[in-house]
Amino acid sequence: MELVEGISLCDYARDQALSLNQRIELMRSLCDAVAYAHQNLIIHGDLKPNNVLVNDQGHIKLVDFGVARPIDPWVEMNQETTLLPQFTPVYAPPEQARGRKLTTASDVYGLCAILYELCCGLPPREAVSLETKQAYFQHAQTPIIPIQDRLSYWRDHATDFKEQMAGVDFGHVQKALNRELGAVISKGLATDQQDRYQNCTELQTDLRRLLGNEPIDAYSLRSAYRLKKRLNQYKLPILVACVGLFGIMTFAWQSAVQSKLAQAEAQKARESAQQANWTSDFLLNIFDQADPVKNQQNPITVNELTAIASEQLLNDDSEYVPAVRLNALSLMGNIQFKLGQAEAATMIHLKKIELLKQNNGERHDLAQAYFDVAMDYQQLGLFEPALEYFNLAAAVIPIDEKVTHMGVTGLQSVAMIYLRLNKPQEAEVIINKLLSMEDEILKADKPFESMSNVYTALTWLAEDTENYDLGLAAIEKTKFYFNKLPYDPIYYAQLLANESSIYSELRQYDLAVKLSREGVAIFKQHYGLNHPETMIMLSRHASLLGQSGDLPASIKAYHEVINIMENNEAPDFLVPSMYQNLAHKYSQTEQCDHALEYFKKAESLWGTLEFPRVGGEMATLSGMARCYLMLHDLLLAESYFNQTLQVAKEVYGSENGQYAQYQLMMVPLLLEQNKIAELNDIMPKIYQTLVAEYGSQSPRVANAALHWARLYEKQADIENAHLMARQALAIYRQSEPASSYLSFIEEAESLIKPQ
Repeated sequence: MELVEGISLCDYARDQALSLNQRIELMRSLCDAVAYAHQNLIIHGDLKPNNVLVNDQGHIKLVDFGVARPIDPWVEMNQETTLLPQFTPVYAPPEQARGRKLTTASDVYGLCAILYELCCGLPPREAVSLETKQAYFQHAQTPIIPIQDRLSYWRDHATDFKEQMAGVDFGHVQKALNRELGAVISKGLATDQQDRYQNCTELQTDLRRLLGNEPIDAYSLRSAYRLKKRLNQYKLPILVACVGLFGIMTFAWQSAVQSKLAQAEAQKARESAQQANWTSDFLLNIFDQADPVKNQQNPITVNELTAIASEQLLNDDSEYVPAVRLNALSLMGNIQFKLGQAEAATMIHLKKIELLKQNNGERHDLAQAYFDVAMDYQQLGLFEPALEYFNLAAAVIPIDEKVTHMGVTGLQSVAMIYLRLNKPQEAEVIINKLLSMEDEILKADKPFESMSNVYTALTWLAEDTENYDLGLAAIEKTKFYFNKLPYDPIYYAQLLANESSIYSELRQYDLAVKLSREGVAIFKQHYGLNHPETMIMLSRHASLLGQSGDLPASIKAYHEVINIMENNEAPDFLVPSMYQNLAHKYSQTEQCDHALEYFKKAESLWGTLEFPRVGGEMATLSGMARCYLMLHDLLLAESYFNQTLQVAKEVYGSENGQYAQYQLMMVPLLLEQNKIAELNDIMPKIYQTLVAEYGSQSPRVANAALHWARLYEKQADIENAHLMARQALAIYRQSEPASSYLSFIEEAESLIKPQ
């Protein structure tokens, strides 16, 4: 007996880090080996990765023919024996489990089971320990695990995928398994033998077509699909033929109508020349600015070059070639938006709206331009103007008239803005409307992307209303639709961020930090460190570290973000935000000197922004007030609290829950100043506003009750102090998770204990 050296097929693919195409090529070699056995009238009967060895030269050796049998249409398996069957249920075809006769299609099933594992990283059925003959037969008849389930598993175990499927890009294999490769595997694993490839040659032919980007019948018989594949396969010959044919047809047509169209052609030529001249001048002027001599040998950055192009577009008042200018404006606006230059993108998109109105542009183009401006403002954090332009886009093409991806995304964005503006009821109305339209949305353009966005908004609403079970359910629905889309690493990273946020609210910080770290890594890889979205993700991660109680790590992370910003072209609104966040972490560690240093840096920048950021300004002012209170500088503390309340009143009004929370921050100062009469006047109103806004069982209401208890204690009203402390205690204890409110619980208990 020959000693065969080598390792199993799947181990070889992993150890050699074979790409997906190399794995398919390896399967073609295996098909040759099995076809040779079939030509000699032998069916293997137990094809599995461990029975396929690959030696150091990459040659395949088929082993363990102990189950093999001659090809005989009348030979069936004897099920009467008491011995365990000599086949492997994980890879066996259903007819083998039923004791039916085996054919070449049975070995094709085994080959496709191996192909399944080679491409999915896991076998088609779960590997379990089987000890009885009946268990063998039953397990071999269980349906294979759907490929989509395997893909879903690997999305949740990305690190394991890299180890198990070394050399294979997940995005590539996901796309292939969702298209032709998945169709080939599914056909080979069909339950009915008649529905499978009937022999190795048929399977190998489709694998060859797969590698050659040729059409595959198992995937689609549609003419459009086959034409597309043929065009891709023979691009150059078809292009040459089309060019030649086009030239002949053009010549014939021009000859026939030349006399009638001479004037029109002349006009068209003039327009083409104008377009060419405009484009040429535009590009020459831009790249002239990049001349190293003019720039004194200083290389010009991409951001600087786009700024030059943007300025030239904004200053161009040519009355001709509006179509070219509109296309240039669209392209430049989108480039600047993706580069994080939202302010510059806004000006470009507004110019596009002006040009569209002057030239009676199409409804869809105008709606898209309104939508783009709204997205610019949203990225800038300017929610009121963003709402205005989302509403303008919706008015041009109402969603009740026509459901589109743009319309759905616009409404979803409006809901998200309402949540940021502390208007959950308005957001809920919009989200419920979109959820009720799910069937209609799924029939429109980009249906899965639209529904992913809708359930993302539902996740935010659930988090805002502290309904975390709903939030986790919404995330699962988001994943369901996300998995139907081509893999988008950035969208996936944002999904991880949303999931991390929910788990942080549930105080499951280990999981929250893990998800956040994975999302940050994706942003770093795909956007780079100096992109605004990466900086925002880094900031959120730093904040999460602080929430988890690891304040030193949080402070270190914020310093990392600030260092990146100060050495790159960060959007101006991000810089004071990071200073403010770092200052808050220092104040939590009672390092008030450091906290005030960064609060003052933030304060000096908020007023310099082109677009005001009142939310950031209020957070900075209130943070400084609390620091001065900790330092017992009551005059400065009072001054900054009053400035905070003044801005909050202008933004929210005095009847809003957000304003009431800022008032609540000032209560410790008023207690310190012994302003009892003023406190007796405002505490009931603060409490009632928070109950009306957030519900009687909200931790925000518990905070108000605890402050009120301190006020009663200050007045020696022990009965009411105990009453409010007990109320706060009851809310804290039922809040999830109660462990996050331990310090408040201890304080409430101390107020109840007899002195």
